[in-house]
Amino acid sequence: MARSPQRDTIPRGALRALVLAALAEADLHGYALARQLEERARGTLKIREGSLYPALHELELEGAVEASWTRAPDGRRRRVYSLTRAGRRTAKGARAEWLAIADMLHALLGVRTSRERA
Repeated sequence: MARSPQRDTIPRGALRALVLAALAEADLHGYALARQLEERARGTLKIREGSLYPALHELELEGAVEASWTRAPDGRRRRVYSLTRAGRRTAKGARAEWLAIADMLHALLGVRTSRERA
């Protein structure tokens, strides 16, 4: 099977869900967050700073994410993002919503899920 080409656009709202899911596992600074998401996508997705930081800022304004300044090992300052309690609830809801959308798309496209094959 051919590898999917790298994409730099994702459906509206999906980046928020991906950011919330990654931050549910660990506190991360922006660059590490982008690299982790790209790694999870196995090279099929490119996270652009012009998309990531506005999403983080929006989540911060909503109270789902909080940021604190830390020092990197090389002494540079960087912002580390973490989920708030409200953010954990938002992450669970976003995950459920996107999984439901994926199930619907599988059904519409005639793709059987692993649950249906079992």
